[in-house]
Amino acid sequence: MNATVLYCLQSILAAGVFILIYRLFVRNTNAYNWNRFYLLSTMIVSLFLPHVNISSWFTVEKPILIYTTMIDLGQAITITPIQQVQQSFTISEILMIAYWAIVGLLILRFGYGLFRIIELAINSNFQKSGNLRLYPIQRKTTFSFFNYIFIQPDHWDKPVTEFILRHEEAHVKHMHSLDNLLTELILVFGWFNPFYYIYRRDLHLLHECQADQQVINSGCD
Repeated sequence: MNATVLYCLQSILAAGVFILIYRLFVRNTNAYNWNRFYLLSTMIVSLFLPHVNISSWFTVEKPILIYTTMIDLGQAITITPIQQVQQSFTISEILMIAYWAIVGLLILRFGYGLFRIIELAINSNFQKSGNLRLYPIQRKTTFSFFNYIFIQPDHWDKPVTEFILRHEEAHVKHMHSLDNLLTELILVFGWFNPFYYIYRRDLHLLHECQADQQVINSGCD
């Protein structure tokens, strides 16, 4: 089997086993930080695990026997010129070119997404709230990026706005943006793995549950 295809299948299998274990035994616990660690670490492990040659740990080295043949110097040696054959791309090379081409496009998209957030922060006024920066934006969404919170307060009354702010502050406190960046980077190189998209969805749901739990614990409901 082609080495590239084999790697992809092994990575998909590893990620599938890990996410199945998460869904069956880990997800229903309220240990949010442990669940985050499990999801992120197993994503990384499943990406690199196929590169580990486990079978070599159990092999026993055998002595190398070298056989030599006697050459009769009295016989004439005929050297036949080797005709150079023009080589075409192999299946493995085509797959690797396709893989890296898609990786390159995803890196460009990842960089563009970061650029758009930075551009939005530069072109918007902000208010300081402790170590947080609140950016009122004219969009139908609210999100945070590290200590930057982008919010559109005009469409909500004050109690709802307060709840949303506390929710986003919880995301900032738990460094959920770092999880998202790492997940997106893994998807850049592991785009072929369908289970990684399940990972991303489960991690996003975990972030929301953790943020909501902190808001409820703070007395805002």
